[in-house]
Amino acid sequence: MTVPAIARPPIPVHAPMTAIRQNRRRRLAMGWVVLIALSLLLVLAVLVGFAVRGRVVAWWPPSARLYALAGFPAERPGAGLEFGKITPARSAEGLIIEGDIANNTGTPRDVPRLRVALRDNAEKEVQFKIIDPPKTRLAPGEVVHFKTPFEHPEESATGVVVTFAPP
Repeated sequence: MTVPAIARPPIPVHAPMTAIRQNRRRRLAMGWVVLIALSLLLVLAVLVGFAVRGRVVAWWPPSARLYALAGFPAERPGAGLEFGKITPARSAEGLIIEGDIANNTGTPRDVPRLRVALRDNAEKEVQFKIIDPPKTRLAPGEVVHFKTPFEHPEESATGVVVTFAPP
């Protein structure tokens, strides 16, 4: 009588140790590549944030405190410049707004675009326009005169406010 042979389970085939090590190395290398890429993106975002901090502050004024805390104070557009002698005058063509911009600092300053707004009796803005300044840079102590017409001003306009437009 023959005794039937007991079936042995198949022996699992393991990948060679070198293949396992290569796979680990690849995953480790890919992890480092991702970490370095993310770090470079973060550094780039911070550098751009500091390079355009004037625009960031104009867009979101509370960010000025964050820049100041980091040791990089940001100036608002038109910092160091002052408006003077703003005069509205009605004419046959409409309304003419005139005024001066003065640099009262000891350094040259860039002059941003101007925002001229007409307001009613309740101080509510009823019309505005953005204009280019007569000069884009003022030397220390220099004053420049601007003038802009409103051809069809709102009838309810009784006052004017001139500010620097955000970039």
